[in-house]
Amino acid sequence: MGKVWNLHVCFASNGFSKEYWSGDLRRTACEWGDIVFSPIESLEFFLPTKHVILLSGMEKYNFFVEVSENLGGGKPCIEAFWLCGKLPGIDTTEMWRVGNQRVIRERKPFGREWGGAATRGWKAGNISGIVTSKLVSITSRDNHGLA
Repeated sequence: MGKVWNLHVCFASNGFSKEYWSGDLRRTACEWGDIVFSPIESLEFFLPTKHVILLSGMEKYNFFVEVSENLGGGKPCIEAFWLCGKLPGIDTTEMWRVGNQRVIRERKPFGREWGGAATRGWKAGNISGIVTSKLVSITSRDNHGLA
């Protein structure tokens, strides 16, 4: 079926594109903090339902994993994946939550996006592109021009 549970990041740099592909984020740590290229042109998150969440044209981007820990011991459990983009020119965060067999899109005030508090790890975006925030159904990446 191709890449699923993968994050694809495209960067703008000196007139040519660079990109980053994560491994399966359920099994490997995302190296978001180690990504050094900027600004980000777009984020894509590939789901096993043959859908992809696409964010582009944002002022800033963020990605994080919501994890709960078993107080009785054992492995931590992934509750959700979050993709976020700060809309250009306004203090609003576009947020996508993927968890519990659902995909939820919501908007929160920037700096109060996580339970009324700010999140860390924001990366600069390339706001020269068209602002996009959508869930796209795909049968193959080539049919829809996705990376």
